[in-house]
Amino acid sequence: LGTLETEESVSVAAPLDVYAGVPGAGDLWRAMRERQGLTGKELALKVGVRPYRVNRWEKSDDVPPDDLLPRLFDALGH
Repeated sequence: LGTLETEESVSVAAPLDVYAGVPGAGDLWRAMRERQGLTGKELALKVGVRPYRVNRWEKSDDVPPDDLLPRLFDALGH
């Protein structure tokens, strides 16, 4: 779970996938990968995608599909 600020400035727990597709989400994906000590290629191998897809997520050019999120979060230690 991550922290999400609402309009009322109340901090609530929210699943990390709510950040997918928002500005800066790529930085979050990169930070989680680096925290696990993984390269983009290693993460791609763990979740079963090509490395360019991880790169696109980290540049906020694309978002991981919903069906991939459980494997992605597992590989990232969440």
